[in-house]
Amino acid sequence: MIMETEFKVGDKVRIISSNNDSQNCVGEIGTISEVDTIKRKTLLVMFRVKVPGRSNMANWHDASEVELIPIKNKQYGTDF
Repeated sequence: MIMETEFKVGDKVRIISSNNDSQNCVGEIGTISEVDTIKRKTLLVMFRVKVPGRSNMANWHDASEVELIPIKNKQYGTDF
């Protein structure tokens, strides 16, 4: 079963909370480098977030811990 999420590899996100052993800190901005689905009582989608200057080993977050950073469209001056 493939679950769709609002996030994908390459998205730029801000860490808004961290409830696990991630080395990333709240407020930091990084790029999603991997998406994984973990089956527990329910399916949990986790995102590895690479923050410049930090190791990429244990930096997993769920969707409630990150927010998408809008990308400016340079041609039209709009966010999307």
